[in-house]
Amino acid sequence: MMRIRSFVRSWTLPEDANPEALRTELNDKGQLTIEAPKTGTSGSKKNIPIFYHYRSFVRSWTLPEDANPEALRTELNDKGQLTIEAPKIGTSGSKKNIPICPAQRH
Repeated sequence: MMRIRSFVRSWTLPEDANPEALRTELNDKGQLTIEAPKTGTSGSKKNIPIFYHYRSFVRSWTLPEDANPEALRTELNDKGQLTIEAPKIGTSGSKKNIPICPAQRH
C-alpha cells in the first residue's frame, strides 16, 4: 500500500507572466493564494498613456489539515509550470530509531 507523504499542486502560468511579480501568500486558515499581476500601457500621446490595462492570474488552494505549512516548497520551471508541495505533518524521508528500554524490576 502506497502512503501519501505530501500534497502537490501545479499550475501553468500565462506566457506573459512575470516571474518577479509572482506572489504567494498563506493565511492563518491554511488558504494558499498565488497571484501573478500584469500591468501595461498601449500607445501614447505626448508621453501620456492612452490605454492602461491590468490582468492578474490568481489561484487559491486550501491546504489539507494534515499538511505542514512550515515545510511548503515551491518550484517554477522554465516553461512557466509552478509546483507547490506541502508535506504531511510527521512525514520525513528518514527513519528514526526509538530505543526500547528494559522494564524496571520491583
